[in-house]
Amino acid sequence: MLSCIEDLKTGGIRGEEIETAKAQIRSQAAFQWDGQFKITGALNEAIGIGDWPAFAEMRKRIDAVTLSDVERVLRDYLLPDKVITAYLVAAASESPAAAGAYEAPGHDRQKPEAGPAADLEHFSVDKSTEQTQFVDKAQLHQAGPVRLITLKTKIRDVVALSGSFLGGGDAYSKNPLLASVTAGMLEMGTQKFDKYAIAELLESRGIDLNFEAGSERVEFKASLLKQDLPTAVGLIAEQLRNPVFPEEELKKIKTQLDTTLRHQMTDTEIIAMGEFARQVYPAGHINYEHTLQEQLEALHAISAEGLRRFHRDHYGPQDMVVVAVGDIDAQELAKSVEKAFAGWPVKSGALEVPRTAALRPAAKKIVPVPEKRNLDVYFGHGLPLKYGQREYFAMSFASFILGGDFIARLSNRVRDEKGLTYSIYSTLDGATDETEGHWDVHMITTPRLLDQAISETSSVIGDYALNGATAQEFKRMKTTIAGKYKVSLGTTRALAGQIRRVEEMGQGYGFVDEFPRIIESLTLDEVNEAVRKNIQPEKLQIVIAGDADKT
Repeated sequence: MLSCIEDLKTGGIRGEEIETAKAQIRSQAAFQWDGQFKITGALNEAIGIGDWPAFAEMRKRIDAVTLSDVERVLRDYLLPDKVITAYLVAAASESPAAAGAYEAPGHDRQKPEAGPAADLEHFSVDKSTEQTQFVDKAQLHQAGPVRLITLKTKIRDVVALSGSFLGGGDAYSKNPLLASVTAGMLEMGTQKFDKYAIAELLESRGIDLNFEAGSERVEFKASLLKQDLPTAVGLIAEQLRNPVFPEEELKKIKTQLDTTLRHQMTDTEIIAMGEFARQVYPAGHINYEHTLQEQLEALHAISAEGLRRFHRDHYGPQDMVVVAVGDIDAQELAKSVEKAFAGWPVKSGALEVPRTAALRPAAKKIVPVPEKRNLDVYFGHGLPLKYGQREYFAMSFASFILGGDFIARLSNRVRDEKGLTYSIYSTLDGATDETEGHWDVHMITTPRLLDQAISETSSVIGDYALNGATAQEFKRMKTTIAGKYKVSLGTTRALAGQIRRVEEMGQGYGFVDEFPRIIESLTLDEVNEAVRKNIQPEKLQIVIAGDADKT
């Protein structure tokens, strides 16, 4: 790092480097206006440095920066002899696993992006009388093979894209990592651009673009400025249609993933979550998780030719959805999308795979992870419900009452009253309009408290299964989640993602408006009936990962 600083000072900075940096900061400044939280955060930061106008004037100020300004700052402020360097040196006797073994009590569960396709813990209802009506503002276009949904907002210059197509997901290969590696290699070069040209296109415009393989679909997300929308659409199409999968880049990605997988072999949450999935889903189910060792072996079996074959067989515009939200010209965008994806042949369609979750007799399994003093514990079982059923939404509501926030029943009893866990949540996951998912409770505790924590959690679950929610809990739920629905739609990127998910589910983009009304219409009797039918203590699977014998 010090060498890089010295190189800049002696070799100078190129003009194109200044322009790339300016483009990235302009993009960041534009996205500071994308949603209330971003606005307040950026404004608060500007106030904190004693210069609140900087928030509104950032793009103007950046445009005024010259090469000589940057060289002066580099010369006057980046001084190697003033650098303070800190080192962490592990004890010689400490094992690699022990070096990273302890997580602080604040280690809370990471939650996915909010959306109607998630359960209520992540996507809550607005109880206000003013109803959100996106269906009246959004437009549906058939842009060649692509179902394009556009929604123009009042935020200037900012655009978010969220798209996907059926095929190319994990379920389309017996190798559990082939789909993910294929998607990860899309940025490593195409017939038209090598990886450096792709990086230059993105960085010089401040475009944030990523691809990801899900269980059945390949997804992509982009955040960019309005002026760069045609460039982004063209680049996305080029990467999806014409990747070349260079051998040398594959070697690098395999090395990186090898390191990641070996690190995950000491991550108790990942280990417990994977083992829980194997208890709940049969092999072949789209939510089934291969062991980390199986994934490691599968990684090293991947070849560049295998990636090219998988891409050739499964990448295409089948059931392709693209959502654009922000400062857009819908008609011009539709033309760009149609041109970019015209002539792309349709490939594989829906899969014939197991879609039913398992309901097995109650069992407990401990997965030893040496020197891990925090334990991750999963309780739960398969759920014979699919997304879109009214009973599914009632069960989501019930799950939130049980463990959706810090004053829910589980957190109040197990965490606050008894002090037995750092965090505890109840969620629904894995369900689609065609596939059954599961219900789970995730808890973090210590070996000394493990038995008592499991006992108390099981007791709360058993009482809830028998007696359901109280009228007071039901009422509090309606009050607590009021307004959260609109907050979850507060940025262009979040809104684009939610519209895409409900469109993929076959609900139609209007479901973004319908969802909160469904939840608001649920009754206490419906919620408690869902509890009695679907929370089954006699089927409870309990998985513990960590050094459970350590005190």
